[in-house]
Order: sequence, then structure tokens, then C-alpha cells
Amino acid sequence: MSNSSNNANTNNLSATSTVHTVHNNVSAKAGTNSSNDTRSSNGALSTLNPLALAHVLEFLPLAQHALDQQVDRRADPRLMEQLEADSHTRVVLVCGEFVAIPLQEMAQVQFQETKLRLATLPYSYVKGLAHNLRIHAIFLGIDNTDGPDKHVPYLAFDLTEVFAIHRVDAQPGVSLRATLQLKDNVTQSALPAQNSPSQYALLTAIAQKYAWVSLKQFAPRTSARDAGMATTAVSVAAWHALEQYCPCCGSRLSIVHAGWVYQCEHCSSESSDQHQQLFFPRIEPAVITSIIDAQQRILLQHNTAWRENFYSVSAGFVEAGENLEHAARREALEETGIELGNLQYLGSQPWPFPSSLMVAFAGVARNTDIYVDGKETQFARWFTRDELLHEVIAGNVVLPGKAAIARYMIEQWYGSSLPDC
Repeated sequence: MSNSSNNANTNNLSATSTVHTVHNNVSAKAGTNSSNDTRSSNGALSTLNPLALAHVLEFLPLAQHALDQQVDRRADPRLMEQLEADSHTRVVLVCGEFVAIPLQEMAQVQFQETKLRLATLPYSYVKGLAHNLRIHAIFLGIDNTDGPDKHVPYLAFDLTEVFAIHRVDAQPGVSLRATLQLKDNVTQSALPAQNSPSQYALLTAIAQKYAWVSLKQFAPRTSARDAGMATTAVSVAAWHALEQYCPCCGSRLSIVHAGWVYQCEHCSSESSDQHQQLFFPRIEPAVITSIIDAQQRILLQHNTAWRENFYSVSAGFVEAGENLEHAARREALEETGIELGNLQYLGSQPWPFPSSLMVAFAGVARNTDIYVDGKETQFARWFTRDELLHEVIAGNVVLPGKAAIARYMIEQWYGSSLPDC
């Protein structure tokens, strides 16, 4: 945004609260009482509990699981052979944060209420890709929903190393779908000699015959089974892309345990006690907090890295040596100058962009004067329910999408769904 539009938005959105921009120690300033402090003279909180309506969120789109993951089978060296021999085995396709859906469903993506489904391929159809070292198979688990005698094993094929992703932005900074193109170094001659022509043709067909949508777009609009498989596949694929070399010796890592573990063969061979050097998917915990004051207002903020008019709740990564509650209080104080009292757990879900686990709280504000640093947090504002609805409809506030846990935290406080405008 330009400086003029920033100033206009700041003036418009901060009319109901005092906002201070500071460039020194925000914690020291935020810790002082203000004239709007919600504590009474004896330090007690208002008798009205701001968290009276807060409870564990019942639905989070990226926190759904319907498969029996059968974790104990991952280390079985015969697993992939068994899955290949099982005529029920199905494969889903993932490339970065995008998953494949049937091409005919692409026309439905623009309609928010339309349900989507993953493209599920018989293993025999993509068997020729199984031995391509650039394509990583991930064992997702077994679908037993139709009974133990009608089990369906599921694999994901991670295609991130063979395809270049061309994002199609629905709006600036928001890519809901993509087209794929074979990378320049993935030519027919570069593929494994075995079935090379058929592999090249199959990969070309995969790029053209399926539609590719972002997990953020897909998960809120599908079944629990498909949302869980897509979230898992995207999460593991993101880890595959980020951690390819041993942090101890720098050697290239090998994928084992059905896609779930990296092994350094060099470090393992050098070990005197035959210890295997294994690495597991990296998860980075982050806290996210809806801050509510004694007047039942919610605090939303706009960060400098976000697109214009986008607002969300306080969030940040957990630092070494602190627990979740301390992280929630620290982030609120650093970002907005608000000191938190009571906290209530709301739920958690993965956010594999690339590797976060979002842990949600609702917190009681002990003061209401806002201090932002102007660097990370550009401005923040208290909203009543009527004010937020008005600003959303007017287009002055854009809320997080329906895959984000922040959206459900805000709507829980509001009391119902909010429109997408």
C-alpha cells in the first residue's frame, strides 16, 4: 500500500482505540497501565468473563483424519511390494502445496459451496513411476470405512521434484490453483532407463489431465478422508523439499520408511555401534490467540508482510525454552502491547506452509491501549461484532480463508459464519 492509503486506513480503522507506534522496547511500554485498563483498582478482572463463549473448536479443516495410518508398517521393507500387489491400492498426487483433483471439477472451484474430491488412481496406472528416484511414495494408511473386508490402501506420490509449479492467483498473493510443467532437467533421457518413454508420457498426461488446487482451497470443501490425506501428503512433501541433506555430514539423504523418514547412509555406515542416522518430519509449533477485552471486543491486526486490508489475530512461533502459554502472552505483548490474563485452549491443526502446527488460544486482555512497532505489526484495532461485520461487507477488512484456524477463532467469537466479500 502507498503511504497515503496506509494513513487513511490507519485513521479509519483505529477510531475506536488509542494506537501508539513505538520503535523501542514494546514490552516495557505495554506493561504499564493505561487509562483504558480493564482491571479494577484492586487488579481483578471485570466480572463479565470475556471467555464465556470460548470452547474447543469443533471443526478444523486441516485436522481431519479418517484413515488407519498403520504407523507400525512403515518400517517394513516389504510394505511397498505388498501395496503394489494389492489390487485395491489407490494413489493420490501432490506437488508442493497443490493436490490433483479430477479435471472436470475445476469448473466447480469458483463455487464455494461445491464439494471437491481427490483424484484417486489405481496403483497399476502409475506403477511405472514407482522406481523414479525423483518421485517419492508416501504411505498414508488404510481406509476401513466400508468394513475391514473392504480395505483400501492409499499412497501419495510426491511429484515436487519433477514438475515446475505455475501459480494462478485468484487475487494478489492468493494462489488457489496451479498448472504444472515438467522441469527443464526432466527430459525423457533423464528418466530411468526402464520404461523411460512410458514414464515421460505418463508424467505429461498427469500434468494435463488433472486439475491442481491448493490445499487451502481444497480442505474446507471435501470429505474428512480426503482432507486428511491431502493435508498429510502436502505436509510430508514440504518436508521432502526442505530437508534433503544430512545436517551432520552434508551427504544426500535417502527416503525410507514409506516416505516418512530420511536416512543418512554415510553417517549410519560410519557409526561404530551400527546406529542408524534417521531424521523425521520437522514440525514447528506456533501459537495463535484471539484477544478479547471486557467489552467483548476482539483485537485484529494487520502486519506489514500481509496483503492490503488483510486482518487476523495475534500469532507467532514458539521459542526454545518456553511453553505455549508463555509464547501466546509474549507474542501479544510484542505485536500489540496487550497484556494477557486468562488463556483458554481452543484447538490445533497443522499448517504445512511449510511445517507449522498452529495451537489456538483465546485470551483475556488486561489493558486496551495498543502499541505497534510499525515494522512487523503495522496497525491493530478493537472490533465489536457489528463493526467487524460492517468493515467486512465494506471491503475494508479481509479475513483469513476458510482453511485457516484463525477464521474459525474469529467466527467463534462473532457467533456465526462471516461473509467472504
